[in-house]
Amino acid sequence: FVLKLGRWSRSVLQRLSPGAAMGKAVESASHHEWYEHEWERDYLETSTLIVLVCLALAFEICFHRLKHTMKHSYRYGDEHPHEALEVRGGSRQFTEDCTRHKRLFQEFVSRVGAEYMSVGFLGLCVFVFNFMHGFETLVKTFHSTEELHLPGSETEYIHFVELVHMKLFLGMALYFCLVSRVVSGGVRQVRKW
Repeated sequence: FVLKLGRWSRSVLQRLSPGAAMGKAVESASHHEWYEHEWERDYLETSTLIVLVCLALAFEICFHRLKHTMKHSYRYGDEHPHEALEVRGGSRQFTEDCTRHKRLFQEFVSRVGAEYMSVGFLGLCVFVFNFMHGFETLVKTFHSTEELHLPGSETEYIHFVELVHMKLFLGMALYFCLVSRVVSGGVRQVRKW
């Protein structure tokens, strides 16, 4: 499924590329593919996707821990933020049954913002890796063999990683469109009850 989605998104991005309007002959004459077989491109694409997802997960874990730590920070104006206070007979007593209801759309929008921030973090990682000559180091370190062909220039690596980054972004955008419909249906159903 992932490979089919990758091929579909690649075909969409190729149609949107500037060379697509000029036709296949001009595009193939001016653009050299670094791979001989599709599996070589798919292999590198999957490997790049794994690295980007691992980076996003590391960022997500750090962000979640920071957010969780901030939930327990001091609330201005509240003496006891985690417990509700009741006044009974002139004295204040703590109650443990304070229920806070979640607003589904607010939670959804918060989650979407955090995920798009993760994709922005990935863009920053790619920028810093390029700025620190990481793609140049990849070209010098890993060479094509008869069994596996790899990009031969740092420009090919940069374009390839950016393509995978955009696929990840588009996949996430489609996912959030789907989830927004689920949340909308859930809110509608809860209101009927």
